[in-house]
Amino acid sequence: MIAAAAVLAAIAFLDAGEEAPVAVSGAGAGAPRATPATPSPRAAAHVTTNLRRSPHPAADVVAVIPGGREAELLGRSEDGAWAQLAYPPGGVEGWARLASFALSERDIAAAPVRASEAGPVTPPVAEPTPAPATPGPDALPDLAIANAFLLPDGRLTVSVSNSGEAPLVEQRISLRVSSAEGEILGVLEIGPTSLDPGAVATAITPVTVSRTGVYILELDRLDTIAEASEFNNRFSRLFVAPQAAGEGGGG
Repeated sequence: MIAAAAVLAAIAFLDAGEEAPVAVSGAGAGAPRATPATPSPRAAAHVTTNLRRSPHPAADVVAVIPGGREAELLGRSEDGAWAQLAYPPGGVEGWARLASFALSERDIAAAPVRASEAGPVTPPVAEPTPAPATPGPDALPDLAIANAFLLPDGRLTVSVSNSGEAPLVEQRISLRVSSAEGEILGVLEIGPTSLDPGAVATAITPVTVSRTGVYILELDRLDTIAEASEFNNRFSRLFVAPQAAGEGGGG
């Protein structure tokens, strides 16, 4: 009778609108369900990019991200110029220029600002500025005709270069002009002239070419100037006389 009364009391309790307690057994009983973490954005590199230990162009390189590969965006620098990344995603962490990656403005704005741990920075090695070369005791100038052409009135204009290691200082340069047939148009001197190594000087001569043909120009024909080479002083070119160029054009 006592047991029956207990059962009736339990039924009466449920009828009053209360919920009956339910016993749950098992290892996960009562444990809160984990909320899945939001995955970090992925950033694809526009070009092959260095991943550095800190946001500094001279910081040590910890990885290289090939162009087109994706890295995991972890954060950004305070000025927004650098991105903190993991490459491959979940792998090596470092910093790279934010502009080198394809990212939406929303992902950039949502990335946390992170202070970098300044790792050891290898300072760039400054290349020494080479001192101007000092010509040796045996250095000599080397003269050659760099160009030759006619002015509209037929006067011959000559450009002389110095390809040697020493300067030419206040010297007269002899020039002989002759036709391919051996006719001498003039023997003259240019200067006094000074030419540093690599320099070019242009002179308008009094020699006038009035007939179209091949002409030979010879510098320092008697070898009065000591040069590094005596075999490049001869120059030949076809010149078209101004009168010939203007003939036959009045059809």
